[in-house]
Amino acid sequence: MTFSATDCAFEGFRLTRRAPVAVLLWAVAYAVFFGLLFLLVGSHFVTIMSLI
Repeated sequence: MTFSATDCAFEGFRLTRRAPVAVLLWAVAYAVFFGLLFLLVGSHFVTIMSLI
């Protein structure tokens, strides 16, 4: 089995063409997890940044 850099470079486009809903679901999951992280740690982060 050979490694093709071209195949690796364009695999994201192929995935988007094959399963566009999967890409959208990952984007939504990323946004939800980032929002939860901000809700859980955001106030502490603001406090730490105000000390600097």
